[in-house]
Amino acid sequence: MKILVISSCTKRKKEGKNKASEMYIGKQHLLVKKGIEILRKDNYVDWYIISAKYGLINENYVIEPYDLSFNNMSKKNIRKVSMKLGIEEKLLSIIQNQSSEGRLVDLSKGKICYDKAFFILGEKYLISIENFLKNIPVPSTFFTNRKLPYETIKCGVEEAKKYHLSVISLKGHLFIEYIKKEKRGAL
Repeated sequence: MKILVISSCTKRKKEGKNKASEMYIGKQHLLVKKGIEILRKDNYVDWYIISAKYGLINENYVIEPYDLSFNNMSKKNIRKVSMKLGIEEKLLSIIQNQSSEGRLVDLSKGKICYDKAFFILGEKYLISIENFLKNIPVPSTFFTNRKLPYETIKCGVEEAKKYHLSVISLKGHLFIEYIKKEKRGAL
């Protein structure tokens, strides 16, 4: 299967330039990274990270540390930054216009290059893709407390207490649990 994973940046970062997959060292990011390693044993996986500074970036994109987060912004400012960085347009382009290898896909045949997408995003980061959420062209699973018209794994305060985790790290933990549970069958 070809799988797309979209997660968010984290406050904790390494020093100096690093690939996005290595830059972020927050608990949720590290758990998502572990989940992706599990997925990659049997699937092709593309991983993109939503950054309040850089936009939607591939895991291999080299970045410098920064101190900017959607978590400290109003909904209006998140939408403004998202539009400026082209987050939704890039996400739609990734899903519809390119294969994983970067070749263009024949849209006249309605081909989507992913079989499944996972979104591991907090509420503020979901706002950055608010318009995209209205009609996602690939089967998707969200790890969030928000009610969405897609498969949703609830990640709220109650679930965090159940697992003795923070709400933030809970998303990464439940992502791994979901993968392990579904590993025997198709995602």
